[in-house]
Amino acid sequence: MKRNTTALLCALTLLLAGCGSSKPATTEPEEEKPAATTEPAEEKTEETTATTSSGRGGDGIKADDSGYAYGYIGDKMSDAFFDFTVNSAESAQSYKDYTAAEGNKLVIVDITIHNTFRGSVPMFASDFYVVYDWNSDPVAYADPINNEDASLTFGDMLPNEYSLAINEEVNGLLVYEVPESSKDITLLFDEYFENEEFGDTYEVDFTVK
Repeated sequence: MKRNTTALLCALTLLLAGCGSSKPATTEPEEEKPAATTEPAEEKTEETTATTSSGRGGDGIKADDSGYAYGYIGDKMSDAFFDFTVNSAESAQSYKDYTAAEGNKLVIVDITIHNTFRGSVPMFASDFYVVYDWNSDPVAYADPINNEDASLTFGDMLPNEYSLAINEEVNGLLVYEVPESSKDITLLFDEYFENEEFGDTYEVDFTVK
């Protein structure tokens, strides 16, 4: 997987336009379909099939027509490669042998990931990153603390690199360091395909104190 750096700018544009303040419910796309003609619906189905034909897909929240999927803690998110669920999120000053710098805190995310793809999926710590300030310029985000240093993997943290086998499910922690004042957090995952094209973006919003 690779980071879609433009997703941050696109998401920020939606937020400033007023779309981000009202997350679309999972049922909204289905309610809009009867009002549309059958031709666009057929085109959308063909496009989706072409994009995800190598995967089985899940039954969780999928991206809407804008290419974004929004969820909260406990929601199952279904992208082209796997389902993932943020089970919980909390803040702390330290985790195992790692202590946040003065003025910072740790955000500890418990996540479950289930491979729904037709092959093994290479995974990296930076696949899931968090935005802790949408209003800064540039948008302020953080990767897991073990993203570039495997020695910072402690306890139940997911490795900074691993492979998710077919139908395999893993559960573990992602640990981020953010400013102590940060409360509203967005965890993001960007789809990235073998043809070097980016797909949809999946967001999970939560608050930590």
